[in-house]
Amino acid sequence: MKIVGISDIVELNQRISEAGMNYKIHLQDSCGSQTMRVERLNTDENNGREETLRSVLRDFFDARGMKIKFYEGNEYFSVQ
Repeated sequence: MKIVGISDIVELNQRISEAGMNYKIHLQDSCGSQTMRVERLNTDENNGREETLRSVLRDFFDARGMKIKFYEGNEYFSVQ
């Protein structure tokens, strides 16, 4: 099982902020796996940026040998 650490989330949130996107990723625990939640900090400024965010997330986790799976309208995701 792949493990996502707090330092990974801190680095990921820094990259998202540097890209000028108003999102924050939160690490949550779920039975048997880690789940991350996407918080939209300012929905007006994020219009049309969801695909860009998903691309940043995929690139970040791909570089660590992990694939992501989105759930519930792309608000939650986990790594595989």
